[in-house]
Amino acid sequence: REYDVVDVAAAVGTAIHSALAFVHDSHIAGTRVDDLDMIINVTKPGLEAELARISQYPPRTIRATDLMNDAIRRYENAVERYMDVQPLRGYTILDVERKLPDFGNTTIDVGVRTPEGRLAVVDIKTKSFAKDYYKQRYLEEFAHSWQMKHYVVGYSDYLERQGLAEFTVNDFELLLIDLHYVRPKIEVYQFSFTKAELDRWMVD
Repeated sequence: REYDVVDVAAAVGTAIHSALAFVHDSHIAGTRVDDLDMIINVTKPGLEAELARISQYPPRTIRATDLMNDAIRRYENAVERYMDVQPLRGYTILDVERKLPDFGNTTIDVGVRTPEGRLAVVDIKTKSFAKDYYKQRYLEEFAHSWQMKHYVVGYSDYLERQGLAEFTVNDFELLLIDLHYVRPKIEVYQFSFTKAELDRWMVD
């Protein structure tokens, strides 16, 4: 067995998810943890353990070796960058890693109310795009993602079951962290499904 870029990126991505979940949970609790060192200290040990496991195998490519050697720094830079940019500033965090038991026990990353008052599901993805072409193709596929339709319909159903008067969710956002850069890029892309699209998905 060998390890490749995707294995290292997945490990870094899991650690970033843990760090951001820690931050978002604190916002819901009203404590708002913004101390970068605290966030890193809580979540980095898990990444170090996973990288140690992966590195027992030989690398498949030079890119995989480079990313492995730089994984911790890119993780720390990504979390620091997130705290600097605050891409969800003005959003109300409603749910973090909410399980949807009636939809295959799937889990959404973040449920939010946007600054404009819309309900939305935010999906956090960590990728490493060697070329802009690959990122553009990924965004085009994400815009019509079956997974996001599943999340949006599932979260609408969950909110309705909570007895909220306003439960329709049509919007979803991609919080994209690009690990191709040593100081990762963080961008938020906004999408929306029409009612007709979601109705067709429910029938299919």
